[in-house]
Amino acid sequence: MTSCASSNKVLILNGVEDYLQIILGAGEEVLWHWQIKPVKGSMPVLAPHLDYLLKTFHLSLSDLKAIYVFTGPGSFTGLRLVFAHAYGLALAGNVPLLGLNYFLSLARSVPLKQVKWVITHSRHQEVYAQPFDSNNNPLLEPSTYTLEELKNALKNYPQALLLGSGVRRNPEIATWKVQILPPQYDLPCAQEVVKLTQEQDTSPFKKFPLPLYLRKSNAEENLNSIAQKRGIDFEEAKKILGKPLKVSLD
Repeated sequence: MTSCASSNKVLILNGVEDYLQIILGAGEEVLWHWQIKPVKGSMPVLAPHLDYLLKTFHLSLSDLKAIYVFTGPGSFTGLRLVFAHAYGLALAGNVPLLGLNYFLSLARSVPLKQVKWVITHSRHQEVYAQPFDSNNNPLLEPSTYTLEELKNALKNYPQALLLGSGVRRNPEIATWKVQILPPQYDLPCAQEVVKLTQEQDTSPFKKFPLPLYLRKSNAEENLNSIAQKRGIDFEEAKKILGKPLKVSLD
């Protein structure tokens, strides 16, 4: 799928964590940036604000060079919601849809040349985390960590800067004698996000990005009990859950 647009404007959606972000960029310039921590979920606010953005800038979907979506890891519900909107917009406007690396965007939002550990919330006593060197190159693959596993891993990086929602949601991390950045770095900087989009090639465009899941959802882990309540055989439920979602670009 290719876009007919000659515009350099890009739309960026982020629903990885509690905050919802919508960014409109052009080149390396941020034209519009909106973020909110929805009280009753992102569903009631995402579509209306996208509509407001397009009308305010007198844009149609086909005017966009590309649409970008942060792939995670993060909230299962938030990722599904934002991906659903992004798929619909990209197909309706015949616009390339590309994924953005959430952890890299957080690391690049810190203007300090030091090793960084990006740590985001996963669930109780568990985080997603990935370390980056002083030039924001990944040192390890992103993974899930229990707090004890994270504490042991950090012993190899005594000078690292820690940032992200996982630090905020687990106050005991502050007792580990580590360097913690303030909450302003818990969300990607809009300017750095727009710059990140300039490093991706939108042509040729062949397939949609997929959410990055590093652990099973609560539904998957409790599939047996859910299946029993619905009168479905456990093996049949696993087959249904295992069917891949296919998105056609034709």
